[in-house]
Amino acid sequence: MSQEQGVILAPVAGIPKSRSDRPWPLRAGLATWDFTRQKPLGAFGFFLILISAFGAIFSPLVARYSPTQIFTEPNHEFNQQLYDESLVDPTVKIKYADQPQLFNKEDKPLFLTGPSSAHWLGTDNHGQDIYARIIYGAKLSLFVGIFASILATVLASSIFSTAAISRAIRSSAAS
Repeated sequence: MSQEQGVILAPVAGIPKSRSDRPWPLRAGLATWDFTRQKPLGAFGFFLILISAFGAIFSPLVARYSPTQIFTEPNHEFNQQLYDESLVDPTVKIKYADQPQLFNKEDKPLFLTGPSSAHWLGTDNHGQDIYARIIYGAKLSLFVGIFASILATVLASSIFSTAAISRAIRSSAAS
């Protein structure tokens, strides 16, 4: 056999000739792998978007608390004896005017606490969990973004369809 004659390979059974002959899950996996190798920052950004969308969609499962729940701690400074005295003699409250917490039985809200095991991102100025508020807020943001995209697509399609039809009507009337 001379060098000018090429070797013709017979197709082997079970091995696809090209990527388009492969099943779609395998093609999708290979395309994802190629994209990840060629554009790692793009793949990382897409991964972050997927994580955010997952958290927004499944917010009741991901968030540990309700976004409107107010967290409190017991008022350890409350003094029952002074409270009882103040009910009989109102001047007791005047004596301790610089310490009103001594007369307040209610629990104190956890205002602006830092991150902890109970509140991963802390609490806000109302005593609500910041992590829960972010997760539930992402759900609303995702809904608004999707709704705005659909609305813009429908409006643009209807406007351009109307423009195309009116142009066709004018050109047929002119001829």
